[in-house]
Amino acid sequence: MRKLTLTGLLLLFALQAFSQAASNTQLINLFNKVDSTLILYIKSSRFVNPLSGDKIDAKVMQDFKNLFTADAMIIDEIVPAYYDNNFTDPENLVTRSVEDYSKLVSTIFPNGLNITLVNANINYSELASNKVSLVLEKIVKGKTQNGLRIENHDTIEMDLVVSPDLQTVRISAIRLIGHSLTFSNDMDRDFVWDEIDKCPKKPGYSRADGCPEVLAKVEKPKPVKPPKPEKPEEPEKPAKPAKQAKPAKPEKPARPASEKPDIVLAFNVFTGTSKSTFDFEDNINSMYNSAADISTNKNAKPEISGLKTLGFDLGLGLFLDGKNRLGIGAGVQFQNISGTIKKTGYDVTFKATDQFGEEYKQHIFATGNNTLIETFKVKQLSIPIFLILRPKITDKIRFQIDAGLNIGMSFKGTSKADDNFKLDYE
Repeated sequence: MRKLTLTGLLLLFALQAFSQAASNTQLINLFNKVDSTLILYIKSSRFVNPLSGDKIDAKVMQDFKNLFTADAMIIDEIVPAYYDNNFTDPENLVTRSVEDYSKLVSTIFPNGLNITLVNANINYSELASNKVSLVLEKIVKGKTQNGLRIENHDTIEMDLVVSPDLQTVRISAIRLIGHSLTFSNDMDRDFVWDEIDKCPKKPGYSRADGCPEVLAKVEKPKPVKPPKPEKPEEPEKPAKPAKQAKPAKPEKPARPASEKPDIVLAFNVFTGTSKSTFDFEDNINSMYNSAADISTNKNAKPEISGLKTLGFDLGLGLFLDGKNRLGIGAGVQFQNISGTIKKTGYDVTFKATDQFGEEYKQHIFATGNNTLIETFKVKQLSIPIFLILRPKITDKIRFQIDAGLNIGMSFKGTSKADDNFKLDYE
């Protein structure tokens, strides 16, 4: 019995055209190799053998290195760049070679790491180009050599390279999608434990006492200029006749307060909910229309429920005319959108013949409450730039119209599928 997430399974069945060139046995063996690579990555990236203690194990470290290609690069999500004496942004993470990453982690964390896999999605859509990608959500915990405890909750994207004969799988790159690095006993986040940190509220990066380095200022001696020679006294010039003062210009009348341009600062909070459904033919059903004895539940349709939006915006506007009717503005806007994708009653059964002429059946179905559930969250930060039109109804009543562009600056989305999906072979 094999368990896969919904996202990875849908992409897996999109490989029907490629599977015509490769045998079913080769593809099944490849799926097992990808699964084994994922499991070995989680185990070996701890750098310790639980059967021999909690010290760095050279064999386990070598197993970790053997998972990668020679030129692979890893984003280091647990050791910030300032630990390499780069005293810039404490959250500035760097990309390292596999060898450098292994040496640094084994030095800083002599007892290894504790890694828990939370979720994994596998994408086989580029298998025809000998590529497979994975998105992993994991929790990493560790204790440094000086007693500092860290916890990092991150999501990474992993690229796998597959040999043309589908027999070898190697990791070629790891990229960071999102992370949250926390220090349980280090308030100033300088990798020095609070109990031994003499400056617990001031970061002293990579210093044993945890205090920032203070450089004494050395004042340079100012050059002494030689005295200037005294000028001989000049005879006094006759005083010039005083000029007659010019008549003062008349002052311009002040603009009435009601006609001075206004500056407007506005803060808005908004929320909402809606219901949306999808209506399209299921991808798995369409992929297996050419298979023999297909049996599908055509009534299983995905739908989105609990679609919620929560956000706020802060804007600053300046009117260009004295009557405050036309102006321009800009600001910042944040939105948080979440929802749930459900698919009830999903069931597919098909029969095919392998390269040995033997028939086999494959059964794909939902377990639990007979429902597949995937939750998603989207966070977006944008900058609105807009024109302001404020027509006047009466002296005390006006209404305002804003129109313009909304420029997206940051977009982050996450999704998590349950494991109520099973794949069975007979």
